[in-house]
Amino acid sequence: MQKMKFKICLFVLLAVASVAQGQSFRDIEGLKEMRRDLQTEDSLMRLGILKDEATGQPYFTGYSYNVLYDWDQYFEAIVQIYMGWPSEYIKNGVLLFLQNQREDGFIARSVPSNPSHDNEHVKPFLSQIALLAVQEYGEKDWILEKNTFERLKKYLDYWLVNMDEDGNGLSEWMSAPHTGMDNQHERAGWWLDRCSEGVAFVDI
Repeated sequence: MQKMKFKICLFVLLAVASVAQGQSFRDIEGLKEMRRDLQTEDSLMRLGILKDEATGQPYFTGYSYNVLYDWDQYFEAIVQIYMGWPSEYIKNGVLLFLQNQREDGFIARSVPSNPSHDNEHVKPFLSQIALLAVQEYGEKDWILEKNTFERLKKYLDYWLVNMDEDGNGLSEWMSAPHTGMDNQHERAGWWLDRCSEGVAFVDI
């Protein structure tokens, strides 16, 4: 068990380091060998492949209750790429968020949304996920289809402009869970407090 945990940690560190450096890591020999040792994990992950009821699009989520969360999709995409999975689930995750976009660019931070998330804009990660798909699979056409690029720009503009109510260049978080600090309401705000701001993540 300890050996398996070490392998998984090493795998994630190598994968994240490769992404941070803008390098492809799907075909690194050492990682391909490690992938062969993760067949049990691969089988467990495949339980998270689901189909969107409205569109029939297959997607992946690490949550047993079938919800897509904004930044989770990014880290789950890294793992899918490492495991040698096709790009379909990654791209569809982005598209499912975009299908829930309002005219002004706003997208709730989970799909499906719920009353707590309805007023919290998706974190600036969708473009990074799209970039991962382009870098790792060399697939660009899907971004040019169905106004995907324009919708990505619109969601990012909403983050940079509408979420910066005081115009100081720092987008505000609506609550502690919106920041990712799920249980830190005293530090980063209760629902709709909008009392915390800052650049937690930079989109590309």
